[in-house]
Amino acid sequence: MLNKLHAAHQGIFRTKRRAQQTIYWPEITNNVTMLIKRCATCQERLPSHCQEPMMSDPPPTYVFQDVSADLFQHGSLHVLVYADRLSGWPVVHQWRRDPTAREVVQAVVSNFVELGVPMRFRSDGGAPFSAGIFKEALKRWGVEWGSLSPHYPQSNGGEGGKGVGGKARTVR
Repeated sequence: MLNKLHAAHQGIFRTKRRAQQTIYWPEITNNVTMLIKRCATCQERLPSHCQEPMMSDPPPTYVFQDVSADLFQHGSLHVLVYADRLSGWPVVHQWRRDPTAREVVQAVVSNFVELGVPMRFRSDGGAPFSAGIFKEALKRWGVEWGSLSPHYPQSNGGEGGKGVGGKARTVR
């Protein structure tokens, strides 16, 4: 009888529900659970709950070696937070309107001049950061650009909340 209930390979919950609607015996719940856990077909059909791994860079060894940036809107202001991934030191740029990619490049390059040229620059794939002018500027300065790991907000914040993640919350 248990094999007939299980023939459709519907998983533990649905098989138990079907069993409860048609038949009962002591230990039915445990029997259904054990059968399905041992069934190769049911195990193959289980949804994958694996999350893709977070991409990570080697940890920086000096300040402003690795930086990250985020552009967001806060009220009527458009804010660029540029942050060192080692110390968490933020630099904030603001505009009263949506900045062009050229304006974002100017802000980022001014940080390079003032704070040093980083080896790596990480940001989301937003329009200013994925624009050709932005990528070309980084290339001219010899900076490696990379997109942050999707679904991992902590990838934009460094260890212990340092970097853009926490700074953006503070500015907001």
